[in-house]
Amino acid sequence: MKSAHSDRKWIALILILLLLEVMWLAVDLQWIEISFFKNSKSTPLNKEAGYVVKNKQDLKRRGPNSLIWVNVTKEEILYYQDSLLTLSQSSAQIYLKDQTDIALAENTLVTIEEPDEKNNSEIRLRFSKGDLRARNPYLKTQIQGEDWVVNVEKGSEINLRKDKESYEFEMISGKASLQTGKGLNELKTNSIFKMGFDQKLIEFKKNELLKWSDSKPLRVYTHDDEGVVKLNWEGAAAQQIIVQQSAEAEINTPVPSEQNQAELKLNKGFFKVRLQNDQGLSSAKEVEVLKAPRIYLKKPLPRERLMTHQENEFVWISPESIQNYRLVFDPPLENPQSPQSQKSNFVQIQSETEKDLKWKVEGEDSDGFRIPAFYENEVFFRDQPLSAPKLKSPTIKTKEKSKTGAKFDLNHKIFYFFVNQAFAQTVENEYEIQFDWEPVTGANYYIIEISATPDFRQPEVIEKTKKTNFLWRTKKFKKYFWRVASGHSKGSLGFYSEAQEIKESELKVVEVQLEAAEPIKKKAHNQIVKSSELALAKAQVLE
Repeated sequence: MKSAHSDRKWIALILILLLLEVMWLAVDLQWIEISFFKNSKSTPLNKEAGYVVKNKQDLKRRGPNSLIWVNVTKEEILYYQDSLLTLSQSSAQIYLKDQTDIALAENTLVTIEEPDEKNNSEIRLRFSKGDLRARNPYLKTQIQGEDWVVNVEKGSEINLRKDKESYEFEMISGKASLQTGKGLNELKTNSIFKMGFDQKLIEFKKNELLKWSDSKPLRVYTHDDEGVVKLNWEGAAAQQIIVQQSAEAEINTPVPSEQNQAELKLNKGFFKVRLQNDQGLSSAKEVEVLKAPRIYLKKPLPRERLMTHQENEFVWISPESIQNYRLVFDPPLENPQSPQSQKSNFVQIQSETEKDLKWKVEGEDSDGFRIPAFYENEVFFRDQPLSAPKLKSPTIKTKEKSKTGAKFDLNHKIFYFFVNQAFAQTVENEYEIQFDWEPVTGANYYIIEISATPDFRQPEVIEKTKKTNFLWRTKKFKKYFWRVASGHSKGSLGFYSEAQEIKESELKVVEVQLEAAEPIKKKAHNQIVKSSELALAKAQVLE
């Protein structure tokens, strides 16, 4: 009994602690407000440390007493003891008091420490992981790691990086010292220092003869998992290319002798790329590989026929992140009417001769970097294409088959529900949709396309028929789009009709006879007949 009483005490204590934890989380999420539990964001003792100058994608902040990370936006105020975290393919620029600039690459975690009471004229940061650059023209900066401290003199700029195997310290300008358990080391601007987790420090000289042809940052957009990065350099011969990504191990790629260019396939993310030979390392080239925003071609649709000797409109849609567009034809037009770069998402194009073309749209971001086209469409300029057929409303017939062998032709899903409930058996559906259109003078065949998407990029059906109707069987009914074009055996295909959307609620339901493959009991038969009458009545209302 004593043991059971003791267990109840422990259970009660655990429940109380759990309740307090839930309350703390609720306050942290600002679902409720309790003064005792108020989080760091509303605590007046927190002092402002700076603000976010800009951020790309996901930047997170967490206060000292907070359990969760919250999103941070541009110009948001930051406080001492705040921790900042950039996620994959994210970056941020932070401005702290007295003109301290901090740049955070992806997968970087840093905490803004409270100034030391003995030395208020010093910026203090705790660096946990990632890639960080810090600069202050007027104050000293202290950056603390797990078991080391870097003291940066005022007016200096430093870059720190931590990967899976080591730390890297690079002085861009000025002076700094590195304090470890093994002693004090001066960081020099003409060297890059790497330190393993055993605190062994290795110095790599910078080779000024290894130069990038263009030292500006490089940005590559891709629709795939990887992007192709083209690199060019000059000066001394390089022996290998070193690719560094925040929180990841280095990738070393050998370079053939006397080669001054290379192509690398890199996953999406932010990278620093260096050249290396026996004399040292080059400066780092910043490379971004980003997911490309998609540009969708709206008009004309794939395989569309266009009239020659008249203007035809080309239209596309895209995210707001794209600043400029470039319409590209293959083969190129002899006299292109569209500008090389434009801000509008449409253009008028005219062709004086018959031709078959592919067209796509490329983009540019705010910094002028190219965004590749998502896909391309075929178009055909023709002198006198046949008219587009006029489409009629499709009709549908639903067939349902039971696994026990009884077969029914049903005219509505409601009827299927009652039969399934009456016999408690699994039923497989099959739909028959008949498409009809009016004949076109001069046509002796037609092409029908049925697509699950309105862009007709990958139709589920492309069929040629001499009739003015087409019967399609499918076991899955959903929203579809369809269109038809007419053609002549001695000529070419004509205009496509305007695409029509097929919705089940808009279809004309066909009445069919009920057939049974085996005898049905009288009571069950009566239930089915009642269900059939109800279904037919509702179907007539729908019509």
